[in-house]
Amino acid sequence: MLQVGEKAPQSVLHPVMGLPVDMTRQTTVLAFLRPVTGSQPRRAVALLQEAWPRFDAAGIAMVALTDADLTFTRDFVPRYHVLYPLVCDTTGEFFRAYDVQRDRGFTSTAASLRPASMRLALASLELGRDWTTLPSSQLPAFFVVARDGTVKYARYGRSITEQPDIEALWTAAAP
Repeated sequence: MLQVGEKAPQSVLHPVMGLPVDMTRQTTVLAFLRPVTGSQPRRAVALLQEAWPRFDAAGIAMVALTDADLTFTRDFVPRYHVLYPLVCDTTGEFFRAYDVQRDRGFTSTAASLRPASMRLALASLELGRDWTTLPSSQLPAFFVVARDGTVKYARYGRSITEQPDIEALWTAAAP
């Protein structure tokens, strides 16, 4: 897990719509979210959208990353008027690079399942399929990374319901 003061992986992020974001050009707020198909990640998207103008005016990049389906995410961005970059990390490359984990506990995974999905989940367990075939239990995480790659803020979610602390992100990122 990345800690404040450590060097974070930096790269150019390619959102589903809009221009690429080069993390070496400005301080960047990264919000790792569950797939945006659920109500909790949509709430996080709305909180970030509300805060985005303040960050953008200060020259701070704000990027949300999700492991949702690319086709769905491309439809989601204009439908919900998301103005900040939203990156679809279908390979999990960035989630792994920042050590953002999935909640693999049985009770939390079972709690995230809809009743209609329970039969699929039980079949997956019986057949020994990987947990990735089950509905996502991706934990959220939030970072502020300076231009030089230094982590200024890091918070790893402990529950799939955690939301971004906008004021803490602002305090860590503000010039």
